[in-house]
Amino acid sequence: MSCAIGGKVRLPIVGAGGISGAHIRGSLEHKGNVECVALSDVSEANLKRRSEQLGN
Repeated sequence: MSCAIGGKVRLPIVGAGGISGAHIRGSLEHKGNVECVALSDVSEANLKRRSEQLGN
């Protein structure tokens, strides 16, 4: 099943632990269509790792 989305998908990531890495890799494969607009976690280390993965 597929559907068309008009415009860029704005993706917040809540929880920057293990599985978030897979979500970020997936979003980076569609970089022109997906924008990470928020990243949150209780762990500063997780936030740093995922922020670096996103190129920030």
